Amino acid sequence: MRTRKHPSRDLYETRISVEGKRISFYGSSPEAAEEKALQHLRGLVSQSLKEPTLAEFFKSAYLPTVAGHSAKWKQQIAWAWGKVPPSIQNARIEVVTRHELQGFLSGLKLGRTSVGHVRRVLFAIFNLAEADDLISRNPVRAVKLAPNRTVQAVPYTAAELRELLRAAEGMACYNAVALAGVLGLRRGETLGLMWSDIR
Repeated sequence: MRTRKHPSRDLYETRISVEGKRISFYGSSPEAAEEKALQHLRGLVSQSLKEPTLAEFFKSAYLPTVAGHSAKWKQQIAWAWGKVPPSIQNARIEVVTRHELQGFLSGLKLGRTSVGHVRRVLFAIFNLAEADDLISRNPVRAVKLAPNRTVQAVPYTAAELRELLRAAEGMACYNAVALAGVLGLRRGETLGLMWSDIR
C-alpha cells in the first residue's frame, strides 16, 4: 500500500496491488484514501472466506490451532495433509462429500494406523469448519476405515509338507523346520519351544 499527493488533483492517492493489478483510491486526506483501500481489501477477504477451499481453510483456520504443538506433531500433520489429493484440497469445503473422502481413504496404500492418522487430521479440519458454520455436518463422521485383516492359518497339505522337508534337507535347522511344518508354527515359535511344550 502506497499513499501520495496526486500531482494534478487536489487529492491523495493510495495504490494497492491485487492479483498483479494496481488499483487507486482517492481521498481528501491520506487517512481517507487509505481507509477506502482497506475497505476494499476487507471486502475481498470476507468474500473469499465465505466459500473457502479445503486448502485455504487448512492454512488460514486449522494451522493456527496447532501452532503450539510439538514439531513432531506438526510434521505428522503436514505428512497427513500431503496425502490428500489435489482434487479434494482444491474443492470448496462445503462440497466435499463423505463418498469422496471414503473413496480416498479406502484407496490409500498405507497401513491401517497411517490411514487412521490421515482420517484424524481430516476429521479435525472439518470439525473446525462445522464449528465455524461453514458446513452443516462433518462428513468425516460417516467415513469408516477398513477392518483389520485377520490372517487365518491353513495347514500344509501332505504334498506341501513333503516339499518343505525336501527343501530343508541338510540345513542346520532341519528339525525346527520339520516341527514347524507339522505343528503349523512359525520357525521362530518352534525355536522357542520347551520340551514341556511338546511332551
